[in-house]
Amino acid sequence: PIPQAGEALIKVLRAGICATDLEIIKGYKNGRVGTLGHEFVGKIVKINGFSDKFVVGTRVVAEINICCDKASISRCRTCQKEEYVLRRNHCEKRKVLGIFNNDQGSFAEYITMPFENLFIVPSIISDEVATFVEPFAAAVRIIEQGIIKNKDKIAIIGDGRLGLLATLVCSLSFPQAEIVLIGNHRGKMELVQRENLRQKMANDMEDCDDEFDVVIVATANMKGLEKATKLVRPLGHIIEKTTCASNTSSLTALVSQIFNDIVVKEITLSGSRCGPFRKALEIMENNYDTVHELLSRMVSAVFPLQDIAKAMELASEKGILKVQLQVSS
Repeated sequence: PIPQAGEALIKVLRAGICATDLEIIKGYKNGRVGTLGHEFVGKIVKINGFSDKFVVGTRVVAEINICCDKASISRCRTCQKEEYVLRRNHCEKRKVLGIFNNDQGSFAEYITMPFENLFIVPSIISDEVATFVEPFAAAVRIIEQGIIKNKDKIAIIGDGRLGLLATLVCSLSFPQAEIVLIGNHRGKMELVQRENLRQKMANDMEDCDDEFDVVIVATANMKGLEKATKLVRPLGHIIEKTTCASNTSSLTALVSQIFNDIVVKEITLSGSRCGPFRKALEIMENNYDTVHELLSRMVSAVFPLQDIAKAMELASEKGILKVQLQVSS
């Protein structure tokens, strides 16, 4: 691809396979026509326009939502408000790398990205760890939302990729909080070890109703949200990190019960999605040994780009946390 004015041509070094990539193959976003991939680290090989921040050879990651040009007279209503998070996450004309309204994706040797989407990767952070910045930033979005207080009692439901990352980010950001990670796979939960963290099997949580100030849901199903409404205290807060499938015949009854609990207990429910790369990189750099220990253990396998079919097949297997692609060196 050819970089337009204000863009850089990036040589992809390593990319990560996300659950969203697997869902797109199954038909999400109408199956998408274009290259997949949005988790990556790369190196700038060409710059089109002036930049006082980036040079050829700079190692970078990129926020995946490409928003309206700030100088354009046809900016969408959201971008005209000039609120950073609103624009970053909710531009009405956004193009999303590897997912929506954008032919490019990081499962390729080269991509182009606007300067404003790029962030320099500190030298201490390896390519393996830097490839996690996008999902790590999604976990950091929880912190950015300003909901959690340092001494809160926090439950995190879900021991998949996002649940583990949210657990690590919360434990690092709120050292005085009491955190409980709830899941069905003890081996996965034990990947995160922190002084202010306990792991509990989901079946052992039956007598913990009304116990937590904040409950974070990272399960991608309505049962997780239902459980959260039981665990959270009255006037507490639920943060939903994943979208939920709606292919169940009992969905209507389940939603009814969830909303009954929300009303009766006066629960606040917040959605949470893309997060700040700058803050994510800062947390990674300042806590690198701890972050590296978890993220390196989450990588189940690394494949060369030409073996992407095998990589996708492994990534779709139950119990696999993360598969990465070594695109170039």
